[in-house]
This record gives sequence, structure tokens and C-alpha cells, in this order.
Amino acid sequence: MKSRFIFPALALLFNSPVLAHETNSFYLEQALVHHVKPAKTTAKFPVIMVPGHNLSSYIYLTTPDGRDGWAQQFADAGYEVFVINDPKFDFSRGFDVEGFSAPDQGAPPANANATQAWGQDIWRRWGFGTSEGNPYPDSKFPTDDFDNFKANYPWLTSGATTSFSNAITALLKPNGPAILMAHSAGGPQAVAAAKTHPDLTAGIILIEPTGPPTAADFPTLKGISLLGVYADYIDSRRQGSRKTATIAAADLFEKNGGSGEIIDLVEDYGVRGNSHLMMQATNNKFISDLIIEWADGHAKVPSDPGEPDGGGGAGGGKGGKGGGMKGGGKGGKGGGKGRGGMVTQIMTQLDTDKDGALDESEFKKGRRYRNADAETVKKAFEAADKDGDGKVTDDELGGAGGKGGKGGGRKGRG
Repeated sequence: MKSRFIFPALALLFNSPVLAHETNSFYLEQALVHHVKPAKTTAKFPVIMVPGHNLSSYIYLTTPDGRDGWAQQFADAGYEVFVINDPKFDFSRGFDVEGFSAPDQGAPPANANATQAWGQDIWRRWGFGTSEGNPYPDSKFPTDDFDNFKANYPWLTSGATTSFSNAITALLKPNGPAILMAHSAGGPQAVAAAKTHPDLTAGIILIEPTGPPTAADFPTLKGISLLGVYADYIDSRRQGSRKTATIAAADLFEKNGGSGEIIDLVEDYGVRGNSHLMMQATNNKFISDLIIEWADGHAKVPSDPGEPDGGGGAGGGKGGKGGGMKGGGKGGKGGGKGRGGMVTQIMTQLDTDKDGALDESEFKKGRRYRNADAETVKKAFEAADKDGDGKVTDDELGGAGGKGGKGGGRKGRG
């Protein structure tokens, strides 16, 4: 049983240090922070969750239809979680569409039609549907409860004197090393905090970021690992160039002593219907399980001499850097380190009949599929079963890892 503490703060704590492991909500550098602490912390590093532009902590704490959000799901997996808000938000008033309408571009809203235009545009831009009230047939965003989602936009205040990145940095300092998870325009804010304290950054997770790291961010971010996550409707949402930039960023992290990986829900798992707000989706648990698996295996501070994915394993030989979640990796004879150990552990846990391979019923017990629908499991199993014999071996589960040479591409490095 995990404990969740989200209480209203009664006072602002300006420039005051906040002790790690506080179990409440508090203000730090004018930013409202929610702290979700598990009954028993088992993860090595906490997670700091950063919302995107004009989105609040709400997107991580719950969903429009009342299910657990990623903050609680990470706590259920043993992670201590801090969810921070932009200091410019005023939570005493309620919803304001200003940041998403014409004023953000310098012009005032003319009338109610401007708000309606905003509502229609956000459905298309974020991948809910073609226009407000017209969801895509396969949409996994709970569109029936869109009004609940909309009601949780915060008002903006002109009184904030602290930048978002400075607030994130102020939270990272007493609670790090920590994993920084950021959504959309929160990505550059989190990366700025990571550059200020790379020694306190145990990993960076970017959910469809607006501006991923570039070559200019190195060597400052050297040794840190990156995970990027992408959903569906990439072309219609005009996310193609950003996705390409995130893939390039993953390569940079790989070349600079860390690991770089991309989770593409459509390409990797055949999962369609997820929007820009994938943490709010009906399958948000499936996605958080994928991210948690990556964090379990890759989170480390740059000074940690251990492998990013937790150490060596099966494969041996003159391995180089081990493969990531998808296998692969730069290595020599005998395959890479790290990924083999993880694959062996997964096989041991799931292979209940001890025949050295997984059938579909065993395969779907894995963390990333236990909450997935039957069609998703079937597609993933068939993709993993390379030889079509109805069984997934450890080699198939590990992908290209352990076969020597440079392999795996962007999904298999690290």
C-alpha cells in the first residue's frame, strides 16, 4: 500500500531549502510542488516530473476520468516523486486559456469565438481528434471527460520572479541525484536544470519535447542517459522534425558516455491512438511501465562507474557498451555487457515452465505488457518471435545484443 500526500500549502517559502523526503505539497522558489512518496522507497533515485507549456502538475497526478496518474504509478513502483509547477501559475483562480489563445502571439482574444477556435485547434495539435468533440476513432485520450482536463489549466500571474528552470534547479539541489522527466516545452527547462547540476542528474526522460539537447549541450551532459518517448499522429500533429531532433539527441548522448534511446509506441509496439498527452491516456499504465523499466536499468549519475543499465550479464567476451531496452549496442566479440544480464533476469522471472523460452501467456506477464490489451500483446509477441515457432528465446528477447559488432541502432544503444 502506497501513501500519497498532496495537501494545500499554507505559506510561500521564498529562497528556503526544502529537505528531501517531505511528504506534502509545498512552495519552493514560488513554484507549487507535489510530493508523492511510496510507503517503501525501492528505486535508487527520485523522479522530478515537469509539465509542458501552460500545463500543470495535474497531468501527472491524475487523469480526466479519475484514474491514477504517472506520479502514483511511479510511486507504486518504488519511486519517490516530485511534481513541480511553473512559478507563473496562480492556483487560486482556476482555468485560463490565455496561454493557448491569441495573447500568446501578441493579440487579444476578440470574443468567445476565439476561445472556441482554441479548443478546436488543441484537439488537432495534440492528437485528440479532428476538432473539439470529434475524437479520432482510435483515440486513447479520455475525450468524454475533456471538460475535466480543460478545467485544470492554471491561471497565469505576472508576479512570478523565478524562472521555471531555476525552480527545477532549486528542487533538484536538495533532492538529487534525481531523474528529470519533462513533457513538451518542459523539456528545455529540465535540460537547463540538468546543465546546472549534471552531477545531480541521474537521467533525462523527454516526452515529445519541443527542444531536445543539441551538440552545444555537451560535454556538460556527458555521461547522462536520455530516453525520448513518442506517440501517434506524428505527421498530423507536425511533430516529425521534433522527433528527428530527439533521435539525433539520443545519438549525442550515446556518443558522450551515456545511453540514448527512443520509445516509439507505434513503431516499437504497434500501439496507436496515443496523443501528446499520453500520461492522461487510457493506457497510461502501459506507457509508464515502459518508462519505469528504462529508469530501473539506466538511471545513474555521470560519476557512477557502473554500466548505465545496471551492469554486465550474459554474453561476456570483449563487449563494449551494452544494448539498451531493445538490445544491440556497440561491442566486440561475444556481445555487449549489461543488456544480457537484464534479459537473463527477465527470462528467469517469466519462464514459469522452465523450458528456456516464453510462450505468449508467459510473455504477456512482463511489466510492459501486463496492462496492455490482447491485440497489443499479440503484435508484440509476433514481432519478438523472429523465427515464428511460437516461442521467444532469450536471444529474440534481447534483440541484436550479444552478437558483436555495432548493432541495434537508436533503439539498442546504451
